[in-house]
Amino acid sequence: LYAGLMNENPQDSNKAEKGKVISIASGKGGTGKTVSALNLGMALHELGHHVLIIDADLEDPNIGINLGIYSPQVTFNEVLDKEKSLLEALYIHNTGLRVVPASLSIDYLRTNVQAMSEVITDIDGYVILDCGPGLNQKLLNSLKVSDSLIAITNPIRSSISGTIRLIETARDLQKNVE
Repeated sequence: LYAGLMNENPQDSNKAEKGKVISIASGKGGTGKTVSALNLGMALHELGHHVLIIDADLEDPNIGINLGIYSPQVTFNEVLDKEKSLLEALYIHNTGLRVVPASLSIDYLRTNVQAMSEVITDIDGYVILDCGPGLNQKLLNSLKVSDSLIAITNPIRSSISGTIRLIETARDLQKNVE
């Protein structure tokens, strides 16, 4: 369905691969999930892979802000609420990195996260989900559509204990933990 979504960059044309969805998550906020998602996405992009980074932190999104997209016209929240398509929410940063930001508006705090499995299908290349902190329904929906989890933590007891719970949950869902 969205195979064409990833074929706009000539640099990417020779590295089309079956979609792989990776959740970047942590049991705690402030651990560097967004920076890790952006760095991984940029590294894969520079290697010529198809990459789409989606801000799945629907309560405190930062992907757009980190890339200078302060007032996106269409967001991932609208895609999940079936108001817009994923293609309409796609932004191409001046580096060529493809991103789908989430909304900063409090009007979207009750976004339909159950729709994630319908939205993230048939996308070629790597889809990186920058997840919100903690272990909640939003994160569980991200993990369910993911092939693997990259768990981010800090050397702080509360961060480590939350990350241990996150890893156990991912393994219970039979997801790879990177």
